[in-house]
Amino acid sequence: MSRQRELQRTNAGELLRVARDALVIAGRHDNRAQLSREAYWTVGSLRQVVVALDPVIAGVARDLVRRTEAGELTVVEGPFAGDSVEAALTGRWWLDRARANLRTVTADAIDNAHVAVGGLAVP
Repeated sequence: MSRQRELQRTNAGELLRVARDALVIAGRHDNRAQLSREAYWTVGSLRQVVVALDPVIAGVARDLVRRTEAGELTVVEGPFAGDSVEAALTGRWWLDRARANLRTVTADAIDNAHVAVGGLAVP
């Protein structure tokens, strides 16, 4: 395995680990008692999930196209049967849209929620 390919796999693995860790941290705060005591922290952790997820989606999109163009992936059924590259490019397009929405719509909404709950506390 080339050094570059090894680094790509390491980077992808690290990105997935960061996203998973952020989700685990956020997931620990799923009962209402914890949410009411730590609303500001919990909403803040959602922002960390968005930040961690963005590069993971980008890496998956790049890897999808790269592996398809290298002949490692092929379409065996579905709407893109026989056109693996078009399937990968379409998948990347949708993943890029997801990233754009994460960075704009989702991140902004979570940031606004974070500001809104800043003063909430259990009396």
